[in-house]
Amino acid sequence: PDYELAVTPNFGLIPVTATRTEVQGEVERSYTTVHAGVAIGASFAIWRVRINPEINLVAVLRPDQGEGKGGFFAAYPGVGAFIVY
Repeated sequence: PDYELAVTPNFGLIPVTATRTEVQGEVERSYTTVHAGVAIGASFAIWRVRINPEINLVAVLRPDQGEGKGGFFAAYPGVGAFIVY
């Protein structure tokens, strides 16, 4: 078909750098965390090229916040282009 809509699961690891201001100044922490969510997108065919724009909606854990605390939701765009033969 020339176009289609898609909802796909999205699981993986994501590097996070967090900063916060404390009494001694700004503190920066980096860590890798798990994220899970869905990618909602479309797929358009133009001649022999298929373009897949999508928006990813994920929940991210914050292991630096302690047991049962922290985490955040994120949304980020993505796009792919594929040559079909």
